[in-house]
Amino acid sequence: MTHNRWIAIKPRLPGIVATALVIVTTSLWVFWGSAEMYYEGWGNPLPLPLAYLIPGVACLVFTLVALRWPRLGGWLLIAVGVLFTIWWSILASNRGWFGMRWALTTFPVSGMLALTGALFLMEARYQGRLRAEGRQPDPRWWRRNLRYLIACGVPLAIFAAVSAYHVPILLQRVDDGDRGARLIEGNGVTLVWAPEG
Repeated sequence: MTHNRWIAIKPRLPGIVATALVIVTTSLWVFWGSAEMYYEGWGNPLPLPLAYLIPGVACLVFTLVALRWPRLGGWLLIAVGVLFTIWWSILASNRGWFGMRWALTTFPVSGMLALTGALFLMEARYQGRLRAEGRQPDPRWWRRNLRYLIACGVPLAIFAAVSAYHVPILLQRVDDGDRGARLIEGNGVTLVWAPEG
């Protein structure tokens, strides 16, 4: 990479990294939520299984807000990171989880939200400089909206792939409605499946 090209990319780097982080985060939540919707939620009536999609949809909303209004989105991500950390700390403390292991497993969620928010604030400053210089957006629609297309397209592709895997399995299941204890025998093991609750 030439020196001039690096100088051109350097001010855009915080926005590129922030965009990649929110897309990865949203994609992971969509993957988890859609898989759990089919696995854990399959016996529940609608709309209960859809509750597993809430974290992914919330992340997608945060992503789109941050892409459209980086300053607002940056502060929103920082606030969500701080509030999540407070809520999770209280929960962990009440359950006796609080410690170094807890901190190391929580930081990727809460700390990365705050870091991503700070990167979007830097992106807002960069976009402000571009507007002050009179720079116009790219006239090509796809280029102007590429970040939005990727931000929506990747999670939707993940949801479609998870659905393509789980729906055939789901359609073969039979729910007899019996939520009581069950005796399960097979492979040399006899188990009593616990009743609901």
